[in-house]
Formats: sequence, C-alpha cells, structure tokens
Amino acid sequence: MISKGPMVVTERVDIFEKEDGSEVELPVLGIFEFEGDKIAKWREYFDLNQFMNQMA
Repeated sequence: MISKGPMVVTERVDIFEKEDGSEVELPVLGIFEFEGDKIAKWREYFDLNQFMNQMA
C-alpha cells in the first residue's frame, strides 16, 4: 500500500470459492481517492482473462 496526498493505492489478492469448492485467486490493484475522511472515488483493476480462465 502506498499513499500520496488524498490517494491510496493497494495491491491484494481476492479469493473466490467456486461451487465445486475450489478457489480462484485474483490479483487486484485498488486506487482510492479521499475527500476528508470519506472515499470519493474507488477504482479497481484486474486481469479479466485470468479470472475467466480460472472460472472455466
């Protein structure tokens, strides 16, 4: 996690459980922009192809 002024950038791995019980791991980059103590903008970026390949 890094921050500069009102912007915070995070990197994480989200884990989803499929119906068969197996897990899908998806690296995600999140960008948050604050106004005061509230999130004003929330953007997330990930590789949709990577997610879809794991869901197949």
